[in-house]
Amino acid sequence: MIRGVRRDFASPNLDGPGGVRSIVARSVLPEDGLALAVKIGIVGFGLLVFAAGYEAYRHPTDPPEVVAAQTAVSRDIARKLVESLPTEARWSGVTIDNATPGSYRLTLHYAGGKAGPPEIESDARAVAQAMLLQLVMAGRHPSDERTEIVVSARQDEAGELLGTAVFDPSKDSINFEKPPLQP
Repeated sequence: MIRGVRRDFASPNLDGPGGVRSIVARSVLPEDGLALAVKIGIVGFGLLVFAAGYEAYRHPTDPPEVVAAQTAVSRDIARKLVESLPTEARWSGVTIDNATPGSYRLTLHYAGGKAGPPEIESDARAVAQAMLLQLVMAGRHPSDERTEIVVSARQDEAGELLGTAVFDPSKDSINFEKPPLQP
């Protein structure tokens, strides 16, 4: 036996009833306290994860000057796209209906009877694809940013809707939606 050390600590049996581990465990935390500490740790970790996730989800409102600048950049990107499109005999023009950092809406205007459904679908998809390319060239990531891109095709200026090309960021694809049949 070592001098000055209690028999409990000098025991060669570390795990037995009088062993070091059992004495330390009893003196630090009782069994019920250990279970309580584990539960508190799990709840604390859950609250920490929740708080971090909530903070990442919640975006503070940007000042009006920043929003205005972002919208101006978005309108400039859309304007550059419209200016870069080749003039087509089938359509009479392209208008920018909406251009914000999260949403781009354009309309192709067709003169009466100059294009059939296949050409309209092809044109709308091509303009939506060109908008995607323009955004990527501007350093944006439309799929990751879940950017809304909609290109509508209309008969004349305010005529009937001929179809809509919509970018689906979850599938990274462009879908064409035909208008519902009118009775």
